[in-house]
Amino acid sequence: MRMSLIVVALVLMIGMVTASAQGQCPPRLLEGSGAPGLYPNPTAATMWDPDGPGPQSPVLVVGRTDVAGSAATGGIAMWDGSAWTPLSSPDLVVGLVGALAVHNGDLYAGGVFRRGASGATHHVIRWTGSDWEPVGTQLSYTIPSQERVYGMVTHEGLLVVGGTFLNLPQVGGGFAAAQRVIAWDGSEWRLLGNPTQDWTWNRVDGLFEFNGDLYGHGWFRGPLGVREFGRWNGVSWEPAFDGLEAEPADVCVHNAELYACGQNLVRPTGSEPWACVARWTGSAWEGQPPLETNARVATLVSHEGRLAIIGDFDRDDNFPPTILNNAAVLDGNQWAPLGSGLAALSIGSPSTLVSYQQDLFVFGALGRLGSTPALGGARFVAGAWAPLADPDVGLNGRVSAMVELGGMVYAGGDFTAADGVTVNCVAAWNGRSWAPLGAGLPTNGNVASMAFAGGRVSAAGNAGVFAWFGTGWGELVDPPPTASITKFANSDAVTEFGGVLVAGGRATRPGASASTYLVARWLGDRWETLGGDFNARIYAICVYRGDLYVGGEFASIAGQPAAALARWDGAAWQPVIDSHLVSGSFPRINDLDVHDDRLILSGSLILSSTNRSAATVAWDGTDLVALGEGRCCGVGVIGGALYATSAYTDPTRTTIIAPARWDGMGWVEVAPGFTTTNRSTIIGHHGEILMGGTITGGGGVTSAFFARFTHTAIPWIALHPIDTGVVNQAVATLTAAPATGYDFDGPLTYQWRRDGVPIANGPGGASTGGGTVAGASGTLSGDQIATLTIDAIAFSDAGSYDFVIANACGTATSNPARLIVTPGACPPDLTGTALVGAPGYGQPNGILNTDDFFYYLAQYAAGNLAVA
Repeated sequence: MRMSLIVVALVLMIGMVTASAQGQCPPRLLEGSGAPGLYPNPTAATMWDPDGPGPQSPVLVVGRTDVAGSAATGGIAMWDGSAWTPLSSPDLVVGLVGALAVHNGDLYAGGVFRRGASGATHHVIRWTGSDWEPVGTQLSYTIPSQERVYGMVTHEGLLVVGGTFLNLPQVGGGFAAAQRVIAWDGSEWRLLGNPTQDWTWNRVDGLFEFNGDLYGHGWFRGPLGVREFGRWNGVSWEPAFDGLEAEPADVCVHNAELYACGQNLVRPTGSEPWACVARWTGSAWEGQPPLETNARVATLVSHEGRLAIIGDFDRDDNFPPTILNNAAVLDGNQWAPLGSGLAALSIGSPSTLVSYQQDLFVFGALGRLGSTPALGGARFVAGAWAPLADPDVGLNGRVSAMVELGGMVYAGGDFTAADGVTVNCVAAWNGRSWAPLGAGLPTNGNVASMAFAGGRVSAAGNAGVFAWFGTGWGELVDPPPTASITKFANSDAVTEFGGVLVAGGRATRPGASASTYLVARWLGDRWETLGGDFNARIYAICVYRGDLYVGGEFASIAGQPAAALARWDGAAWQPVIDSHLVSGSFPRINDLDVHDDRLILSGSLILSSTNRSAATVAWDGTDLVALGEGRCCGVGVIGGALYATSAYTDPTRTTIIAPARWDGMGWVEVAPGFTTTNRSTIIGHHGEILMGGTITGGGGVTSAFFARFTHTAIPWIALHPIDTGVVNQAVATLTAAPATGYDFDGPLTYQWRRDGVPIANGPGGASTGGGTVAGASGTLSGDQIATLTIDAIAFSDAGSYDFVIANACGTATSNPARLIVTPGACPPDLTGTALVGAPGYGQPNGILNTDDFFYYLAQYAAGNLAVA
């Protein structure tokens, strides 16, 4: 007889059989990607005791950071010793945080802050305990302001702020000339120095108190030249702490003495390297124990009685040297390592050290701790460095390209880890989680473009052009001597044209001594170049009206003029829009797509018709027309509509929305609450809009490098049940789940059905006389999966099962799964005779012969599954 075993199987068939709306719901952001650490990298930090002398412990506050692990932090977050929590308000958009300070027991933040998408811009705000409020009215602007804050400190009852302030609005109207440093006295902002004085600030990098006096460091200019430090004497600024050979990267007070760090700060007296850490003796700067030649120290702090430094240095200058790996403490008169060290922190990138309780925090662009992702910095605890948040959450780098195939989204970028798994620049998204694609691409194989061409997914980037072969990636290489080119050294653009893969990038032609930019197509076993050399990079390739177009920052092809866009005529590249652009304007095209029979160009162009820059334009074969106030850098057509990764809403280009949809007249907001995007990509997937790039998210959801939007907010099925065979009286299991993120108003409800009829828990829950059902209905949240079991299953339980999921916005139904119930294994002795109706027919007789075989065939033909 035919025998079956219990089969319990799942399949990730990303799709939705049916969906229905229950009520109109507004478009919204969905949970995208968390971050293995803090993202973006915090640029400011301070200690704060929220209740002063009360029982609450001090906290560590940082900004700007929007994501901490799996939590959205809204731009400013605090660490209480165990977890990161947001200090945010729903409509506050945190653009930049240049400084944090505590003044009169309250927490202040300096930077760029905005209320809503088009509200006023503020530069200094105060935390009230439940919300942020602007400090005074003079630093609030109804139009975007270019002012920046780089330092804040409390001094003699004033909150002193340093930044770019050259004109301070007055309470009664008008402006007063400022010298980049201003002070809040509790009722209004006032000047601290003015440009008519002998010594003035050209740039203020930081402010600090030392021995009761107020100091700044940066670029301080006066009659005697440029100095690094200035002191406020109560009336004017005067030079202080002369003698450093270079600008300090950071300063701190340690054991009541002033220390500075940087590169080449104090000239050596002998053969040792320049000192990059220096101490003020009261009359001069004294170099501290030297590190290796060309060492750079980015930041320093007093920690547990010792001076701690972080930067770019491998060892000290002793022989034999002490290996430091970029992190050290001053132990007596020599440097000692801090654990196993860190990745290097350069002076040019914002970084800061904070001593909090017994732990040491460093914030900056670290990226990794060994092989462990660690965005935003690290924490030195119990003698070792640890990530600032869960390292097994989300992506650790930018998504630059995406392509959908078979319900899956293939993504590429500069990320190397996804949900704690090493993926090396490529991964697959199924609506619920990330999965690796083989071993990924080679080290530093950052992906810039992806396409489905020639029956395969291809990825192009820093390491060349690769194709996915189902279990691994293979580079598309044409070995000599037949090669027109051997391979691409790097490529920024791929697409399908004429059924084959076409790529644009840098490669070397046979016999050439140097590489060049060109376009080639892959013919299955070799590359064939198309036309001559481009003089600069190619960023986009697209098929429009059956022709191949390329865009980039090139100005010529094979020595002939072709500004940023060219068309392949089958034999050579032809210029397209040269006559429509302002001559000498250095045009650039980053992305191409087709919408309403027009070629859409995204980049930076100055149109001769308007003599005005345009970021998103349409080419209809004759004219080049700007589409509103577009903004670089990506476009995509989703559901017949044109989307841009970001755009301006009006001709003044003051309000940015991201992403944006073209309504035929202008760009409209897709989902409120989004903050930042740059060099992004956008595609559609199961009714969602997916965007990747340098994204930080907003709207109270996590969107580090990868964001999701929905117009309907109706859930869809990401994990479908599949056909399952199970033996009678055994346990049957079916599994299903929705895409994540749709539980924004509470858990989703679900119901399993048999043959379209809802089933219930308990004996006979799926059929009369059937087995005992569990998990027939319930709720799901987060990444939970719905599991249906039927214990002691009966033949009557067989049928077609599906899964219905619902939220307040609508329902979705899974693909049906057939549940087949078969008898267990039976002895081959089936009958005493094969003659129908004869005595013993269908009754075992203890003898195996041909009667049993022919009886089985007859029952099989009759569809008697109880036997066959």
